[in-house]
Amino acid sequence: MQQDTKVKRVAVRAIDIGHSNTKYTLGRKDSGNGNAIKTAMFTSIAPRVAKTQTINTTGAQRSSASIIGVGDADYWVGPGAASQAGGSEPRFVNDDYCLSPKYHALMLGALNEMAQEEGAGHELMIEQLVLGLPLTTYVRHADALRSRMTGEHRIGRAGESTLRQVTIKDVSVLVQPHGALMNLGTSRFAALSGLNLVVDAGGGTLDWFMTRGTEPNWAKSGAHAKGMLHCGLAVADGIKKSWRNQFEVMDTIDLALRTNAESFTVSGHDYPLAAHRADVEAVLAESVNSLLESTGDLDGVSRILFVGGGARLFHDYMKRAFPRLQRVMTIDSDPVFANLLGFHIAGEYQLRRAVAAR
Repeated sequence: MQQDTKVKRVAVRAIDIGHSNTKYTLGRKDSGNGNAIKTAMFTSIAPRVAKTQTINTTGAQRSSASIIGVGDADYWVGPGAASQAGGSEPRFVNDDYCLSPKYHALMLGALNEMAQEEGAGHELMIEQLVLGLPLTTYVRHADALRSRMTGEHRIGRAGESTLRQVTIKDVSVLVQPHGALMNLGTSRFAALSGLNLVVDAGGGTLDWFMTRGTEPNWAKSGAHAKGMLHCGLAVADGIKKSWRNQFEVMDTIDLALRTNAESFTVSGHDYPLAAHRADVEAVLAESVNSLLESTGDLDGVSRILFVGGGARLFHDYMKRAFPRLQRVMTIDSDPVFANLLGFHIAGEYQLRRAVAAR
């Protein structure tokens, strides 16, 4: 069959890669709620493909998991990557995560999903891509990430011919919780008056972003390198330390924590969370205390918005710890995708400005 050599072009896309999930936008789609931004995600794991493994690469790229080459290594990436995982798939949390081959494989995997959504057989061109980084690494790594992602990207197995190319004309990088604030501002701009605090409870970090109106207060914004993964690790370490390297078990614990379940089940055994609440609370307290060291007293804040996969867990903890602030605390209506939606909105704004300036 002759390969489709046409270039498919799209205006704006956004990607938010965390230690738990990789989230991405697929453009605006006509739906019952109007021209809404379509989002999707897959688990942030990237099992290595053995060099000796023989695979029908073309077929693999069309399945729910794609083979992504980075350097001389291949990775399974995408919604079905979990089915290709080995016995141990640890999730490491470190400051150089966004520079790692695994992170780049996840990024290319998200781009590949976008290309497949558009039916781009040979090449997808993106006018504006918006990415996010935690406040812990933004200053050090934003420029490098922007440079790395601008331009052409081949998708295919290492050392073999390119199956698909994605070209990105312009890239911008935002601090992750800024996206949530931009998303909020599009629907309720009046809510951005006064002091606003976004608390972003991610997998690897707790980020906080303070603004007065729409103007960031960088001195009172920051991050602590412990998030939902560490809450789950606190539970796992109290039962069986080897669980920390088994992502299926960690995802089970994570879901129980995020939904405030009484227990979780592993290998047919029920484990009450009450026995591990003190260990989880210690992680929450450490992260929130770090936030307070940066922000100071929160009595003057008009709104505290919780986003991220751990939004409810951190929201409930802070409500108990600071009952006087309950009236200004709220969980975003779509906490998992709040940052990502804001990234996409920011990209649309940036592209409109660029077009107007031409």
